Amino acid sequence: MTTKKAKKPSAWSRLLWGVALKSPRSDPVLIGSKWAARQGSPEEPRHEGEPSRVLLFRLRRQARDWCRDANAHYQMHESYIVKQWHVTPVCVRETVAVVYARDAT
Repeated sequence: MTTKKAKKPSAWSRLLWGVALKSPRSDPVLIGSKWAARQGSPEEPRHEGEPSRVLLFRLRRQARDWCRDANAHYQMHESYIVKQWHVTPVCVRETVAVVYARDAT
């Protein structure tokens, strides 16, 4: 009788759309879901210990719509610094791979 070796859980790699914040004061940076939460979209962790994540969209159109609304909001802000902010959609690759898997035994 032979014993089967446990299979590693599957990994994935997919193209999605993220949002980059550009400002004259710093280099462009990908913004996360917590940033969107501060802009009025509630972002609650689905489970305790869940890390914050990059703000991602499946479709470019969804990312463009979000950016258009955010940029309009920034232009109405009182602060001249916020008025200089500009968000734009960027293509990103989300990659998840198992680094370490512990046997359930």
